[in-house]
Order: sequence, then C-alpha cells, then structure tokens
Amino acid sequence: MSPSTKSSGDELWRYAVALYGRERVAEACLTLQNDFGADVAVLLYACWRWHEQRPAGERELWAAHCRLDAVRERILRPLRGLRVDWKLAVDGVPRGEQRALREQLLEVELQAERIALGMLARLEPNGDEALLPDALRAYLGRLAVLDRAAEDAVEVLACVSR
Repeated sequence: MSPSTKSSGDELWRYAVALYGRERVAEACLTLQNDFGADVAVLLYACWRWHEQRPAGERELWAAHCRLDAVRERILRPLRGLRVDWKLAVDGVPRGEQRALREQLLEVELQAERIALGMLARLEPNGDEALLPDALRAYLGRLAVLDRAAEDAVEVLACVSR
C-alpha cells in the first residue's frame, strides 16, 4: 500500500468516526442500514467524498457497495450478529463476562469497518458525480423503496457533511 493510499484510508476513517459521532448521524445510518439495506461504510464514504469536494454519483456508490459485498456478508454481518446476540442474557454466563465479550466483538467489528473504509478509499473515482442527497437517494433506490424515514436520514447526512 502506498503512503498516499494509506493516508487516504486514514483520512476517511478519521472523518467517518467524527461524522458518525455527530448528533443524529448514527441513528440515520442505522435506519438506512437496518430498514433499507444500505451499507454504513458506503454512506460515510459518500459523505467524505462530498466533504472533500470530490462528490460521488450513483454508479460510484453502487460500485462501492458491490466492492464490499464479501466483507459485508462474510465478516461484518456475522460479527454484528454475534455482538447483538450477546446483548441478550445467556443463562450461566455472568453479565460482566458477557459485557467484556461484547466489547471485544465491537473492537473486532470496528477493525473490520476500518478495513472496509480503507478499501473504499482506494477506489478510483469514475467521474460519476452528483449532489450528495441525489447520490444517496439513487443508491438507496437500488436497495429499497424510499419512504419518509429514508428521506429524513438522507437529509441528516447531507446537512452534517457540508
């Protein structure tokens, strides 16, 4: 990996962590993920590209989504499922041990998310550009029928990414 590629991945990671921590962003991303099948890494990538004044369009976001298919299906979803499952009380497992394991799973999940964002940072722009809300709506339109909740989530991401 070249130094510039590594720094792009690091820049995207820092941006994504900061953006995700802003008010209403996590909720918007999780709504789009859980209700519409969006990939949070793709959403954050789209926001980063917009923030960097290198907007991505629908084709580029779809290519990013497809690029992460294997990571999402084989790694991220199973890790997330394990972490969520460990939220539930398990007979015979002390709550402290259960909490510690969930924290370890979260760390591994975050490392996998960072790798996924690094993969996206290495994508070559294809010249497909659009305003962030339009690109997100088009991307989401490939995944599901958009409703008011999706529109609200898109507006949150568009507002905080400026």
